[in-house]
Amino acid sequence: MTRGRIEDLTAGPTRRVEIVLGEDRKGLVGRVVAGADRTPIVGADVHVTAGDRAGHLMGPRGSMRDERGVVPPVDASVKTDADGRFRFPSIDAGVHTLRVQHGPWFHEDRTLTVDPENGDEVLFTLSGGATVRGVARVPEGFDPTGLGFEATKSGDDDYDPAFGAMGMLRIRLDEEGRFEVGPLPPGVWTLGFGLMGEDVEVGGRRMSLPSSWSRFHEEDVTVIDGRDAEITVDLRQRIPSKVRVDRSGGDGRPRDVRAWTWDLDSNRLRGQRSFSATGGRRASGEDDSLDLGAVRPGRYRIVLVSDDGLWAHVEPEEVRIGVAEPRTLKIGVALEQRTVEFRDAETDAPLGSAEVAWSLGLPESRMLTRRKKPWTTDAKGRCEVTFPESSIEVTVDGYAPTTLSWPTPEGDPQVVRLQKR
Repeated sequence: MTRGRIEDLTAGPTRRVEIVLGEDRKGLVGRVVAGADRTPIVGADVHVTAGDRAGHLMGPRGSMRDERGVVPPVDASVKTDADGRFRFPSIDAGVHTLRVQHGPWFHEDRTLTVDPENGDEVLFTLSGGATVRGVARVPEGFDPTGLGFEATKSGDDDYDPAFGAMGMLRIRLDEEGRFEVGPLPPGVWTLGFGLMGEDVEVGGRRMSLPSSWSRFHEEDVTVIDGRDAEITVDLRQRIPSKVRVDRSGGDGRPRDVRAWTWDLDSNRLRGQRSFSATGGRRASGEDDSLDLGAVRPGRYRIVLVSDDGLWAHVEPEEVRIGVAEPRTLKIGVALEQRTVEFRDAETDAPLGSAEVAWSLGLPESRMLTRRKKPWTTDAKGRCEVTFPESSIEVTVDGYAPTTLSWPTPEGDPQVVRLQKR
């Protein structure tokens, strides 16, 4: 029992007041050491979260989710002292999860049942790890300081490189293409190389913003405790190119679009950049262009999709993107405005209030599928359509698909009769 005495300093007779503060609580105590010799780790971050999983430091409750649902926020944090010890004096009894974080890459989680009256010491023993050094080979004349990498633990679902260090794990290469990372815990690590944007200073540290990061190559390395590693990474045929799209050859009408690259070698849609003719993510100045970001070497076709999801354009010409060769592509999009009337081919009845799905034969993409919107007909089976000059496949539920082509010599409205399946 803790007892104390408070003296009343006001005029008059002295009165003694006894206050019971409660029983001494040892709370949750522990120690963090490294290696078999148990060298104390000074300044390690220790976080505690109620429940059976480690919390996060990235925002309010419910702001982060994973396959297990909502990730709770950390309840309290302390640092280890000169002897590697830590203590949480105020903690409720029950199940809690501790995470010890030492530097960007070392962490260990442990779930335990806490008895704050007992105060049994929790011991964390972290490995000494090893350092990985290397050099990246780049094309002649290319500045390697424009490249960087981030290290993540391969196959470790619990490893969270964003835990309180978003963007701070990216390491820039030096003028000779050399790099060093570590010490890293033992295991297989993936070094993800990418183009680095401009560094900014946040909280006294230099970091590359996530929005300016473009990852293009991964290299696996096995880390053995106590054995530093030297590697060479060949990036000479892998470095992407910064690509912009200049739409000044179009009809000049302002509109909002998003740009994609259709990778013809892998038949995949890659990347997504938005452009707003009324402001939005305009690249720079007053030019009618947008930034596609870093595009890997290969063969592509450029795809534009309207922000309202009602039209798309596929550039017919194939584009070849080289290694580290910034370029600007000119694309002119002429929109055809028409009224299309859909009817049943057998009864000639209008297909009123119908949803008309359209397709350009692009590769499957969940993002594109969510963005595209069907046309909706009125009571007369008509809908106003604005579409680039092209051929598209249209489908109404219960009817066979048919192809529409623009421009067309047919009158306005253009009548399309659909056959039932």
